[in-house]
Amino acid sequence: MLALLKQAHLNTDLACDAMRTAFYFDEDVAYGGPCTDRPNVDVLRAIVAAVPDHRLHVYILRGTLRYDVVALNHDHLNAVIEHLLGIRQPAWTSFSPAQLRSALRDHSVAAFVVRGLLAKDSRAIDEALRASTGYLGAIQVQPGELSWLLYDSSLPPVYRVVGNELRIIYHDYQVQVEDDRDHEQFNAWRRSGIFANVSWEDIGVQGTFFDPYVTVGHARITGESEELVSDQLARIVDEIVLRVEKIDPCLIRQLHGALKSFDTLDTADSLAHVSLSCRRLLERLADAFFPPRQEKVRGLEVGQAQYRNRLQAYIMENLESRTQRKVLLSTLADVISRVNSLNDVANKGLHGDLSATEVQRLLIALITLVYDLLTLAEPPMRTPDAPYSNHAGKVISDILRGVNEEDPDR
Repeated sequence: MLALLKQAHLNTDLACDAMRTAFYFDEDVAYGGPCTDRPNVDVLRAIVAAVPDHRLHVYILRGTLRYDVVALNHDHLNAVIEHLLGIRQPAWTSFSPAQLRSALRDHSVAAFVVRGLLAKDSRAIDEALRASTGYLGAIQVQPGELSWLLYDSSLPPVYRVVGNELRIIYHDYQVQVEDDRDHEQFNAWRRSGIFANVSWEDIGVQGTFFDPYVTVGHARITGESEELVSDQLARIVDEIVLRVEKIDPCLIRQLHGALKSFDTLDTADSLAHVSLSCRRLLERLADAFFPPRQEKVRGLEVGQAQYRNRLQAYIMENLESRTQRKVLLSTLADVISRVNSLNDVANKGLHGDLSATEVQRLLIALITLVYDLLTLAEPPMRTPDAPYSNHAGKVISDILRGVNEEDPDR
């Protein structure tokens, strides 16, 4: 087992920003009272309160941590704690090392492992659970062999939450002979009023002896895939920020406005804000890449109001490949069309007619378009003055005003 833990250390650098989080309860305390389902209710209620419906999609494993994995002896427990807290890349946790040691050594731990949370979600859920009976703390799940052994191979899936719907997980074999599902639990969730809808989700043979992917190897590949995807997305973000800072820092403000509005999306007003921020971002990009001109370019009007034409002209001037040019022009047209549609929906107050998923697709397409436009040409050798001119003029005016007030005769 210690050899496995040493090998697991090599995989602790696979953690990414989107996290799986394990929420620990003292099983004897939390499930020892008359209301034995309370931790389940508390965890799901905290998730619903922390994560807005439009981005709520979590998958939950729940069960008792295997004592033979976590606390065989003193040296073994030390190795487990080192892995859980992370070595190369520290894990987020609300435990101190001493608290984690006590939880694993002195308690029978019931764990809820929640996949699909952002870091801020995990912190908010942890804070909410502090008032829950028997709650011990939370820790980010580090990919690797030990995590697979401790969580994935040991804890059964119990819930999936999608928006305002709770799905209770069951296996196909539970209904093949007779219905062996927990209908009492199902009805209790319906009566709770926490979710607009409660349903069953059949996961077939997944996680059973017939599933060939319940292996350490597959867990390693999954962890590495998460890291690779995260690295690629992080690289795109870095490239956007690096290039934007060189060209026009205000572009970040426009992108921030669109993303922030989506994060709090709940009314037609926030839809309108997303639409307006997206359009302003595109207009600012056009100003940076292809400033207005009086003469036509390739038959296109490229004045101040024709920001779409100016972006098209920029694409045509910087892409020699007809195929690539056609694809990027099509993407530009699609994004602008979606922005205009979003604006129409917002103006009509028809928030319910547009799903948050559609808005998210627009933002992803917009970010992809921004990346493509920014990387068509190398960063300029000289930082443009235009983004700073208004502020510079104000600073100079303030200086001159201060000088004149000190010496009115000047």
